[in-house]
Amino acid sequence: LPRSTREQFGYDDAMWRNREVNPAFQRVVRCEVARATGFLEKSRPLVKTVSPDLAGPVALFAEGGLRVARAIQDNEYDVWSARPTVGRFARLAILLRVLVRRAIQ
Repeated sequence: LPRSTREQFGYDDAMWRNREVNPAFQRVVRCEVARATGFLEKSRPLVKTVSPDLAGPVALFAEGGLRVARAIQDNEYDVWSARPTVGRFARLAILLRVLVRRAIQ
């Protein structure tokens, strides 16, 4: 997490070293998740502009990243206690969604 964001929300280096989960940490992670989500959502239109052999990987990257962001949110932005994961069913759903979108375009 960027030091500038940690400083902005009052999450100092000692807290970082100790992997403290507190409201400041949750605000830091929430901010960075929102930033990443914005980038991932903006990448969705790229699928239509890249070559067909890249469209699938770009779409999967964006959709997978958005699902990880949702997992972090669901865990109340605590990425120290539990690693955010995307389960098999969710990964399959992402793959099927991307394949269906490609088929109908």
